[in-house]
Amino acid sequence: MKYVNIGGSELLGSTVALGCMRIAQLERSDLCRLLGAAIDAGINLFDHADIYGGGRCEEVFGEALQALPAKREDLLLQTKCGIRDGFFDFSKKHILASVDGSLARLRTDYLDLLLLHRPDALVEPDEVAAAFDELHAAGKVRGFGVSNQNPAQLELLRRHVRQPLLANQLQLSVAHTGMIDSGINVNMTTPGAHDRDGGSSTTAGSTRPRSKPGRSSNTARSKARSSTLASSPSSTGHSPRRPPASASRQGRSRSRGSCGIPRGCRRSWAQPIRTASRPWQPQPKSN
Repeated sequence: MKYVNIGGSELLGSTVALGCMRIAQLERSDLCRLLGAAIDAGINLFDHADIYGGGRCEEVFGEALQALPAKREDLLLQTKCGIRDGFFDFSKKHILASVDGSLARLRTDYLDLLLLHRPDALVEPDEVAAAFDELHAAGKVRGFGVSNQNPAQLELLRRHVRQPLLANQLQLSVAHTGMIDSGINVNMTTPGAHDRDGGSSTTAGSTRPRSKPGRSSNTARSKARSSTLASSPSSTGHSPRRPPASASRQGRSRSRGSCGIPRGCRRSWAQPIRTASRPWQPQPKSN
């Protein structure tokens, strides 16, 4: 097993951790075998959260740990707090209460790592800082971190918290690739999103130039089909979709009928659009 100093700290953790999210479903004997096998394989980092099993996962872990020969100082116990029933709570009061509850359930005097469980959009960084200060001074938590936060959220906390944030635990699996997607899509936009405003979009290091006057983007064309036909000739040189009125029609009244189309243009609007793939051919005269 390989080990690393977590966040450059003195906490030496195995590169493989055992997640304890569903251990409350195991029988006592099965849980003891699981923990024993993990420790025998060199795993010393165990991940918890106060909401896993409603706190029951921490409780059964603490009970099983008493029956194992492992020493507490050889293990790194990590737990998370901040998620309540239906909302997040990173207040000082809740953080302190959550840690005391986790310590009691895990049957330990201290936590090696405490993580804020996902981002709280209404976080008050000063309250987090005050809670971390009190927990660290009391010897209840050795190190701190977060989970599933982006660089901007991390930077906000770092401006207020005096202890280093050692870890950012990110969710990643075959079915959940948000951590990778966010990096790939950071400069990606919906096709044509900027073209509608006459701008440009950048994808894969190349720039799509600004649309030229008189030409519409794919998005603009789709809008034109649902609202009005283009009034300018296409780049292929074929007839415009709305051909100009003939000399005989120019003298007619341009007032609109009940359908909203100028009376003199109804027939021209109904004519099929000629394309390069199907050139127009004159029809033979019928006898």
